[in-house]
Amino acid sequence: MLPFLNRELKTILKDTDFLYWWNPGNKYRVIQRAFNVGDILSAYIVWHVMREKNEKLKVDKKMLAIGSILDNASDGDVIWGSGYNSNKQDTDYNFTQLDVRAVRGPLTKMFLENRGIYVPEVFGDPGLLSSKYFAASEVKDIEYLMIPHYNEDKHKFNAEFILETKGSVPKFMSQIVRTKKVISSSLHGLIIAESFGIPAVLLKDNNGEGIEKYQDYYLGSGRSDFPVCTSLNEALSVTPSSLPDVNKIQQRLLNSFPSS
Repeated sequence: MLPFLNRELKTILKDTDFLYWWNPGNKYRVIQRAFNVGDILSAYIVWHVMREKNEKLKVDKKMLAIGSILDNASDGDVIWGSGYNSNKQDTDYNFTQLDVRAVRGPLTKMFLENRGIYVPEVFGDPGLLSSKYFAASEVKDIEYLMIPHYNEDKHKFNAEFILETKGSVPKFMSQIVRTKKVISSSLHGLIIAESFGIPAVLLKDNNGEGIEKYQDYYLGSGRSDFPVCTSLNEALSVTPSSLPDVNKIQQRLLNSFPSS
């Protein structure tokens, strides 16, 4: 474990060492000082659910939760809310059997079923549990926050209020809960905002990300229609999608959590 990690994060990563979450350059070990919030959030959420249930997991191999990370799955792995990555080739997926408890949405369900994997009708991204484990704020003193995808240059958006996804999860949460609206090219910028009941709009730029993962999330949270904006000005003026039934999704995620 690296010395720059704070005590809480060291504990979280130690207690969830069975969990795979995407970290560039290395499949299982922590190598960065600045994490992508949408990825390391997986460890925070799984850890908090474990504490809430006061139970250990039934995981013989590894577990995958938040993210478009199914290309990192192997036979026997436990899937809880993960999604497929449309940018990957079919040959990047090297499994024939998975223990699927929940998936991000129906597109992931269809993808896995086409490979002969049984998938229950349980949809939801575990990032929607953020509002259960991080404090909300009654103060809304930020008009909007632009949240760029982790591989985008924040300066290209020319936004007055920018929240990057590289850094501390608690700090990220403490900022996003104060805003009135989120505009995001990061999927988990949208998901975290909606978890707290904050209206959110997708800004789809040329960041190399396919539209499918966004569609998968929206469909999995009960919405077939959502605005896709191509400029900040458009996103500021458009009416956001209706918010999902967060409580319902949270409950089905908790019910499907692979604990004893």
